[in-house]
Amino acid sequence: MKKENVNPIYIEAGKRICQLRQSKKLSRDQFAAMAQISDKFLYEIESGRKGISAANLLKIANVLGVSCDYILTGQCVKGTDDNMSDIVSLFKDRDVPKVSKLLNAIAEMI
Repeated sequence: MKKENVNPIYIEAGKRICQLRQSKKLSRDQFAAMAQISDKFLYEIESGRKGISAANLLKIANVLGVSCDYILTGQCVKGTDDNMSDIVSLFKDRDVPKVSKLLNAIAEMI
């Protein structure tokens, strides 16, 4: 069996995507449809087997309500997004999915 050469960045980004998707209580099928990617490709991303193009990363980030830099690094890089990323970056990494969910709920109420 051929050993896969997996990039650690892919693994960590995939874990964050999976965690955020699950925090939104979305199945892989539901999320893939929302992000306009196949569920098989989403599985490969979440498992760290595939990287993500910039276009797909942006689609995924938009559906999750987080920045691209959060998906890639687990942190919000100041000055790359609007003021909201600066606010979100004040929270611990483990709390970002909860904050994102809360902000999305507020946005839906408006």
